[in-house]
Amino acid sequence: MGCIAGAVPVSQTETMVRDAGLEEISVHSNPEYFKHLTASDNPLARKVVSCLSAGSSLGDFVSSMTISARKPIVGRIGKEMLQ
Repeated sequence: MGCIAGAVPVSQTETMVRDAGLEEISVHSNPEYFKHLTASDNPLARKVVSCLSAGSSLGDFVSSMTISARKPIVGRIGKEMLQ
């Protein structure tokens, strides 16, 4: 289980990537990741799950995400190189 300190909602993550000047952004959330983790014999995952309210799962609160984006060419070589 990785660190989730400072985690933000998926929608805010996409905004942060866009604000950083990246484009062609793709954000895929995978809450199923935690279902597999909690089904394993991971002692930390079991401890976290034991603190959740009845009927809740880690996937209800946190998600694994795959993020891809592209830095614009202009940002790397300058406008004068494109003319």
